[in-house]
Amino acid sequence: MYVGAIYVGPQSNRRPRTVWERWLARLELWARNRATRAALRDLTPEQLRDIGVTGVQARFESCRHFWD
Repeated sequence: MYVGAIYVGPQSNRRPRTVWERWLARLELWARNRATRAALRDLTPEQLRDIGVTGVQARFESCRHFWD
């Protein structure tokens, strides 16, 4: 599912049990971090103001590594 330009995958309250499930959950988190930070980088100053984020804050967050 997409919310604006951001992909939001299926949400589950169940915690991953196996090593494979935990690894897959970690990869999904990294992909979501990368996508949301890229979307943040593309916002206009007006859109940043609407969400209450300064340009400096947006640049700082969008430059973070996907695993961070």
